[in-house]
Amino acid sequence: MGIVTVNRFPPSYVSRAELLSTFEGDTEFVEDLVTIFLERCPALIDELRAAFKAGDAVAVSRAAHSMKGSLGYFEHGGGLAAAKELEAITAAEMSRGPELMATLEHHVDALTSYLNQEFHFTPVTAAL
Repeated sequence: MGIVTVNRFPPSYVSRAELLSTFEGDTEFVEDLVTIFLERCPALIDELRAAFKAGDAVAVSRAAHSMKGSLGYFEHGGGLAAAKELEAITAAEMSRGPELMATLEHHVDALTSYLNQEFHFTPVTAAL
């Protein structure tokens, strides 16, 4: 019988090994990329919240586009899907904001936890 590996995180998350492979083994660059994401993520969430509060679909789309780009390095699941939906939101669809934001925030929080553990950083919360 073979060894059974238990993955604690969704398979949609990009592993440290995959990131290093993508960036030609440049550990410093990958760690900087993770750090920038962890530091920038709360501001992006705040931008999205403010855009929804202002009823500004264009600002929602712009902030969601930035979030989508950031998430794309690290996961290919629910968080990225929510960011894509937010990016495409129209003024007539702004009522979907709370649902999409809750989904995005849930996935960002889980991804933040994963990145902190995977990269052995002192936990940084997304301040959601």
